Amino acid sequence: RIIGEEDDDDGGDGAGSSAVDEDDSDVELLRMDILAACTDHEECEEEETVPLSDYVLYVDPLDGTREFVEGRVENVACLIGIASNDGRAVAGAVGVPFPKNGDDGAAAKEACTYYAMLSDSGPSTFGVYPPTTGNEIEDTDNSGNDCGTEPTLTVLTGDSTNPILRRATDVALSSFSDTNHVIIGGTAAKLVETARRPNTISILHFKTCLWDTCSTDALLHAQGGRVTDLFGSSLSHSPDSRRGGGAGKGADIDIGFTNAWGVVASSPGAGKAHDELCRAMRADPEAIRTILGRWMGEESVIAE
Repeated sequence: RIIGEEDDDDGGDGAGSSAVDEDDSDVELLRMDILAACTDHEECEEEETVPLSDYVLYVDPLDGTREFVEGRVENVACLIGIASNDGRAVAGAVGVPFPKNGDDGAAAKEACTYYAMLSDSGPSTFGVYPPTTGNEIEDTDNSGNDCGTEPTLTVLTGDSTNPILRRATDVALSSFSDTNHVIIGGTAAKLVETARRPNTISILHFKTCLWDTCSTDALLHAQGGRVTDLFGSSLSHSPDSRRGGGAGKGADIDIGFTNAWGVVASSPGAGKAHDELCRAMRADPEAIRTILGRWMGEESVIAE
């Protein structure tokens, strides 16, 4: 099953889906191309075949529409994410077609693709192609400086004026003694930067969708990071369980493909900030009422 942001086959939420024939010749050719690119022949021979029906593919050809329109094309990305039917993001690729030119004579970044594949039986894969200057992945050592002091925490957010997101940002900034608040547009731009750098946390608005977070969720987890909603629960990328659930109030509320409870992502070293932020949100009556009000029989309107 393929779900894309730009599809409109089903007429709802701006997204549609299509089934993939497991015997399709194009799919088989793509599989062979991937295996042919493997440098370890023995490893390739051990590749396991899995039914396509066990997975869902999310495609977002243009993440960062506002950034594209406003000319901030360095924050635009092309996203392909793979999730298992139980909702786990298991692989992803994030293409960065228009990287920012180098400043002050620094080398310009090249267009590149960040990729990740999670494994239940061995180490996960995370990398960037091509691995050129400006696209490097920083060492995840988060021990601080030579004096043993706490490292600097970088907090990435958009320019939202939403009071709940503002409070979440304040909690993150107060969790470390030395912090740096950076405003970056685009969901993928924030999450890729979080995956690339230790001691970094991203706080996203309430309008992101599964195609925005599936690929980037895989990137973060492959690096030892975390991606949750504002209350600390892991994101589910299953397209078939998008209702309130249960038999009580809100059971029939369909949230479509949106991450309706917000998104927080952190790289190694930022777990303390992540935990404190989610703990504060769970203890915030206004956040609970505003975000979960629909399932409590109350009106709930969340501004971006």
